[in-house]
Amino acid sequence: MKYRRLGRTSLKVSVIGIGGGSFNPNKDPNLTIEEANEVISHAVKSGANLIDTGKEYDEKFISKAMGKNKERLHIVTKSEARNKKEMIRDIKDSLKKLGVGCIDIYQMHMVQSVEDFGDRLKNGVVEGLHEAKKNGWVNFTGIFSHRIEVLIEAMKTNDFDVVTVLYNAGHTLAEKLFKYTKKYDVGVLVAAPLGNGILADPKVEEERPNPGAEIMTVQNALKFILSNNNVSSVLVGSRRLEHAEENFDIDKIEWNLPETERRKITEKIKSFLGEKFCRGCRYCEPCAEFGGSLPISDILKLKILYEKYGYKKFAKWQFSFKQKAQGIKPCTGCGKCEPRCPYGIPIVKELQKAYEILSD
Repeated sequence: MKYRRLGRTSLKVSVIGIGGGSFNPNKDPNLTIEEANEVISHAVKSGANLIDTGKEYDEKFISKAMGKNKERLHIVTKSEARNKKEMIRDIKDSLKKLGVGCIDIYQMHMVQSVEDFGDRLKNGVVEGLHEAKKNGWVNFTGIFSHRIEVLIEAMKTNDFDVVTVLYNAGHTLAEKLFKYTKKYDVGVLVAAPLGNGILADPKVEEERPNPGAEIMTVQNALKFILSNNNVSSVLVGSRRLEHAEENFDIDKIEWNLPETERRKITEKIKSFLGEKFCRGCRYCEPCAEFGGSLPISDILKLKILYEKYGYKKFAKWQFSFKQKAQGIKPCTGCGKCEPRCPYGIPIVKELQKAYEILSD
């Protein structure tokens, strides 16, 4: 495992970190502590020294899953608190659930817009982070948002030591952010390196119907990101041990790709997925209808698994499960999501096609 400096924190972090989103028993009731521990233990043995979690991931579960590995891991967690009181409360709650005296990095989470960021700033959320840092509850502060314009504004305040951003071979808007993280010496953690699960063949069925999926590999996805030296660590989720073995087996990967080779990877991806595919950036969400509960990105991901990868049974089964578990209703066709998509995807048309092919 290789290590990089995490901005002005000066922490040396593994280039591959553990994404805690895979360890959420609230979304995956079949997940056990033993399974999660097996994955985390393999990652740590491979050299990983960073784990990302959050209040909505179930910090108590992840704390148990870390077990003895906890002492060897830098912990990153986060809260969607909207004012100082909520932030202080959430930090104290995280300390208790994680069973630690101090959290390495605590982040403001899921900031939806520049206006949302401004409101939280006025309501003392950042002040709460700084107070926690002063009290020794938190070592460093951070922010995570799906929207690049939010993170750019956050960098300009110089209040954050670390930023978590969506960045991958399909979704490259983060490259606009890196000049700011470099200017302010802010560490960069990358989330969703596999584009919500569509940039690498998930191998969810025994046979691989589409031979074109051979180019869609975890290694290609990670090569693209880590050949950008602005990135400190990539947070990779692994639900099972075999996933961890693939995700953390980096000895065979040559990171230092020239720009021409990086662009070849993006071109191969476009040749397989097409020009206008859902990157899972979630700019289109929340949906204007149904109280924001329509998971647009998740539905379009299943459409990709069905059409491009050929995993038809799996995609239909997953869609049926989501319909029953989340009460998903058909898109009304209002189109309010489309202007928000940075890639010009005809979302309404794509959703209508998804319902057509995925519904029994």
